[in-house]
Amino acid sequence: MTAPKKLPKVVAIVWLDAVAGAGWTDHDEAPEAATIYTVGFLVKKTRKEVTIATSVGDTEHNGSMTIPRGMIQSMVDLS
Repeated sequence: MTAPKKLPKVVAIVWLDAVAGAGWTDHDEAPEAATIYTVGFLVKKTRKEVTIATSVGDTEHNGSMTIPRGMIQSMVDLS
């Protein structure tokens, strides 16, 4: 892997993550979605989702996470 000619943008994303539970739970004690803060290199952005990575090369990336747009609360360019 070679270093990229131009570094991708570094972004901070605030997003809502799903929370799962097991067993019987009272309705008023149902878990709420968790607010998550994630920072990474922006490697792909589409109408449906955003992909960031912890490491990037010229044509490859590693440690990626794809977040559906509907879960994203905000995205800020840090670069």
